[in-house]
Amino acid sequence: MRHIRVLCLLACLLCLCISASRADQSCYLPVLSMRVSVPDDWDVFTRNMDPDASVLKQYGETPESINDLLIPANIYLDAVPDGAQRELTIIMTENEIQDLSLFDDETLDYMQVLLGQRLEEQDISCTDIRKRKIGEITYFIIDEENTQDQYAVECFTIHDYRTVIVTLYSYGEPVSDADRNMLMRLLETAQYDVEPKVEILNKDAGKGTTLQGPTYTDRYGTCTFTLPYGWSETNFTSDKQYLNVKFKRNDGSIDTIMFGVADLYSESGLSEDTVPRSLVGENLFTEENLASMGYDPASVTQVTYNGAWYYQTEMNTDMMGLQHKMIMLLACRNGYVYMFQFSALNEVDTDLIRLVMDSVRYT
Repeated sequence: MRHIRVLCLLACLLCLCISASRADQSCYLPVLSMRVSVPDDWDVFTRNMDPDASVLKQYGETPESINDLLIPANIYLDAVPDGAQRELTIIMTENEIQDLSLFDDETLDYMQVLLGQRLEEQDISCTDIRKRKIGEITYFIIDEENTQDQYAVECFTIHDYRTVIVTLYSYGEPVSDADRNMLMRLLETAQYDVEPKVEILNKDAGKGTTLQGPTYTDRYGTCTFTLPYGWSETNFTSDKQYLNVKFKRNDGSIDTIMFGVADLYSESGLSEDTVPRSLVGENLFTEENLASMGYDPASVTQVTYNGAWYYQTEMNTDMMGLQHKMIMLLACRNGYVYMFQFSALNEVDTDLIRLVMDSVRYT
């Protein structure tokens, strides 16, 4: 069974390796909760950049055009040096495996052998594969030589149910020792599980870009989360019992995020003498409760963000002839019920949901 599991894992990783075509300024990737350092003379592009970032003006790009390039390839960072045929990418996808570092050495060795065999079967010229543990993170590092004089050093890991692949490409000549050292330094200084804050992409004042917006704290002081760049709180009038604050994009689009919290423990007349508050969790809800909050029990799924468990449901609504899609998330912790609602014309950005929900902290 262990070998079957490893084979499935490798198949997933290989697909990611093949699909990717591709210290120092500090770069924070909020969806990954990850910070890396890239040399100052490299131009860095990430998702949802500040429209005023100087690097966008330099290349004649916009945040939307960069998103159109990065999102289809699962890329969260793409960096290129000035005048050199090199490229650095960071790719992430969700994974059912918790963490590569949890495997024992025997299993990792077996995975390494299988990985080499699979690369060979798919005509990928692999000159070396090795595993390396850096801090608490275990990586597989692969040297590749592909067609058309493309060389690459690929480093991937699985951490917190996410596959993260950091790749350095060199076009026309093998990866230099200096670039290898830079890549290893990036891995050695990379920080995972970084708390969301207002972050600066480049340390130079002229190139700085803010990636995060304001932090919101609920009225009970039990939940906080951070808004993405370009979002702010707006006036909100609602007859919905559990929604009490609304956020909109500053660009005038109709996309919205709504949030609400209610103290069901107090409303139900419970007390520590009868039922301790700490015992009132997600099992509080029946199908009838969910239906009363706008959830279709037949369509409810269970999801996890940053270790917190939520009910999730999707629905479409028609407003003035336009189809709006909504994704709602519901959690109950310590007798409080928390509801998040993401709404957009046509499709809700799943990266936006991950960005916000990974920033949620409960007390």
